[in-house]
Amino acid sequence: AAVKQGHVLVIPSIIAGMVSGKRMSKGKFKAGKKEANGTGASNMNGNMNNGGGNAGAAVDLDYSSYNGGGNQGKGPMGRLRQPNIPPQAGMIKKLEKKINADKRTIQELKKTTNIDTGIKDLVKLMDRVKQVRGEEKDEEPIANQTVGCLVGVAEVIEQTSEVTVNYMSGVEAVEAAARRVSEEEKQGVKDGHKVQSTQSKSDLHKCITQYLEMYSEEVMEDELSRVNNQLATMKPMIPSGWKLLAVDATTITKANLLEVAENVKNWLEERVSREAEATANSKKEVENLCRSLSQLSSSLQSRMDITGQGDAATEIPKSIDSQLVSTKQALEAEISCRTGVKLNTKAAKKRKVPGSNDALVLRSAWKALTALENQLALSKKKRTEYENMLTTLLPLMS
Repeated sequence: AAVKQGHVLVIPSIIAGMVSGKRMSKGKFKAGKKEANGTGASNMNGNMNNGGGNAGAAVDLDYSSYNGGGNQGKGPMGRLRQPNIPPQAGMIKKLEKKINADKRTIQELKKTTNIDTGIKDLVKLMDRVKQVRGEEKDEEPIANQTVGCLVGVAEVIEQTSEVTVNYMSGVEAVEAAARRVSEEEKQGVKDGHKVQSTQSKSDLHKCITQYLEMYSEEVMEDELSRVNNQLATMKPMIPSGWKLLAVDATTITKANLLEVAENVKNWLEERVSREAEATANSKKEVENLCRSLSQLSSSLQSRMDITGQGDAATEIPKSIDSQLVSTKQALEAEISCRTGVKLNTKAAKKRKVPGSNDALVLRSAWKALTALENQLALSKKKRTEYENMLTTLLPLMS
């Protein structure tokens, strides 16, 4: 079969010499083993010498390529084809667990060290901003303090309102379900018998569970940080009379907030160019980040003050990463604005909208941000309240 297929590897005379050499080197083995080896070698030589009647033909030793090969799996040649033993399943599972554990460790290290990478990227962006500002001088320095207060406000209102609308909808659903349970219980007492409001309690349980699953402390702190930074910048411009006005978080809708954001955008387009607005926003975000870092430094020092003069209750900023991202986005936006296509905004700056003045726009922006702050605070408060409610509700449903 080997000759017919044309496989040529080893000359029989060479193999015979190799086999005889092995016999000579194994002279110390027992006679039984010599006979076994000799028999295997003799059979092998006989098979190869009789292959197709051609004593000088070369033979392929890979018997697995033929169907029904004569000496397959036997003698010394059979040992060359022994299958590899697969690793045990238990060892594979251990390796998989170790690999997954290593991946989790790497991810945790990335999360705990990403602020270092963020600072390096921020420094590079600031150097780039400084370069493009030097290449193009500001034609319109911002002297209007209201402009400095309102830059970036529209973006914060739009982003945060996307978060609060979900939380406020969840609160509304839970409160409505709780009212149904209360009304059914009151009706049962009025009729003189106890009403088993199983369905209404099940609905209440479902609403509370969905709200708690949706709630994210990290998202909540990030949005609060953005809103509070804008209010802190705006605070010096707010009259004391405005601060006395109560803003009901439950009556302000997303549509109301988006309308304010659009008015702020239009007002800024009338007053300054896109480049000047982007520059003011970058400066504002850098100042917010520096203020948070300073607050972090003073808070940590106060907590470790052994003299007892430090305030251990000083609040520590919780969203440094989020502020770092916001600052980077502002710097990137300014770079893109200054190096991209220039738009002619001079005509738009001269246009005035009837009834649009600085105080009116500033007041509406402050009211919208205050409403968002109250909605976020209400959502945090309701989380604790609903956790306690769920603990009380579960035994009643069993």
